[in-house]
Formats: sequence, structure tokens, C-alpha cells
Amino acid sequence: MTRQLSGHPNRLPHPTWKTSDMQQRNTIALTNSYLTAWAGPWGVSFATNITPDMETGIAEWEESTFHQALRTGEHQGQPNARAILLPMPWPTIGLATDKDLKSIWAS
Repeated sequence: MTRQLSGHPNRLPHPTWKTSDMQQRNTIALTNSYLTAWAGPWGVSFATNITPDMETGIAEWEESTFHQALRTGEHQGQPNARAILLPMPWPTIGLATDKDLKSIWAS
């Protein structure tokens, strides 16, 4: 828990999955035991560091940037930015009220 919200550990081996892995398990997504790496129809995605750490987290983001990212599903809420991939539930979180997003940002 000391590393909560700090993203996929860079020292872990890169997880690999094949489409056949998912077909054999009759599933649409697989994850590692830390829940920091996911594979599905979108490809493989890794949890990012959303702590307020200045070097590796989102400390340089403005609160409005955080809100816009969750509302648009684009990195830092910027047009033409890379997409925020599943399993990050940005479509659901993006429906939250401004007050709720402020509370998430504050935590």
C-alpha cells in the first residue's frame, strides 16, 4: 500500500499475453497480480503514476488538466493527445460532478 497509485513498477518484467491466452480462458481481458498491467482487445496498457510526485507523478498538472483528462479520455485533456486506455474507467469518472472531481483531485 505504500506504493498505492504509483503505477506499474518499472522493475517488474514486462507481462506478455497472446490472443490465444484470452481465448483459452474465455475472457476479454487479463491482468497481472498487481493489477497494474492489463491486456485486452485494445492491446496492453499499464497503470501510470497518479501520485503528486514531482518527478514521476502528475504534480505538474493543474486541477483543470486532471478534470479535462477524465472528461475527454485524452492524456492531459489535450486534443490529439494519446488516449487514456482501459481499464482506466475515465468514461464513468468523467460523468462525475465538478465537486466530485475536485474531491478526487484533493485526495
